[in-house]
Amino acid sequence: MLRYLLKYNRHLLRPAEGVVIFAWLALAGLVLGSFISLFLFTLPDNGRAALAVEGGLVLPAAALLLGFAGIFERSPAPRAWMWLVCAAGLLAAGLLLLAASGAWGLLCLPAAAAPLAGGILALRKVLPALRQSIRLERETRLAEMVQKNPELDLAEAGRSVELTAGQTAELLAGLALPGFLDRARGRFLSAAALRERQTHLSVRLTEMKNGEKLSLAALTRALDAPPALLEEWLAQACRRDGFSGWINGSKDELVRAEWDAAAGCPACGAALPAGQAVKRDKEALSCPACGSRLYALVEHETLLTD
Repeated sequence: MLRYLLKYNRHLLRPAEGVVIFAWLALAGLVLGSFISLFLFTLPDNGRAALAVEGGLVLPAAALLLGFAGIFERSPAPRAWMWLVCAAGLLAAGLLLLAASGAWGLLCLPAAAAPLAGGILALRKVLPALRQSIRLERETRLAEMVQKNPELDLAEAGRSVELTAGQTAELLAGLALPGFLDRARGRFLSAAALRERQTHLSVRLTEMKNGEKLSLAALTRALDAPPALLEEWLAQACRRDGFSGWINGSKDELVRAEWDAAAGCPACGAALPAGQAVKRDKEALSCPACGSRLYALVEHETLLTD
């Protein structure tokens, strides 16, 4: 997450113009104060005094400035919480140095627990907010990729946003973009790619003569589409183009032919149960005997009545 944040979400770490002054003052104070403390530390018998200056003055002053930065920071929320995490860390470090210097003895140790706890709580606010911001940025980039690439390779897209192909698929599924998520082949087909394939299928169905058979595997390869999607398109072709036919039970042949539901299954001759419904544009009628998928244009949702 940190690598992706630094690569694509640096704006989350960039301070607002009115707040950056606090950060520069805190940095300048830390550098100057640390030089003074280091100078005192080099003097004879001034080690404790150096720790007291660093822990009681320099670090708390820097923490106060960063606290102001967090208070005045408006947007985005993760950036404000990060200021407060840094402020809590500096204040806790200062109290620990005071305890090491002997000033106020062990009273500084429990006092250091308060900013540490505050820093942990602030960190718990930062991480979910950062994850959400990164997720939104990834979703935006994936949506742009889909618009530019009609057939988006999930592995390649995942490398661009530093996710696995499976994680990329889950992210795309949550976006509900117009298109088809082909998990089996590791790709996402845009709405434009689907329209092109459906047009190809409509032309091929129109060219088929009554009684003609077509290899379903060959049609699937020609359309470069999964069988489930092909069956859905055939159901849509019934209503849009008046297609009539069936896919046999072994699902290896598509047959174009007129058939009469009252005469039974056109593939095996078995009687079709009364009252079976056809969901237009989505599903076909299935023969309970041979499993053939039957397609026909119907005027009502009920194909057979009692």
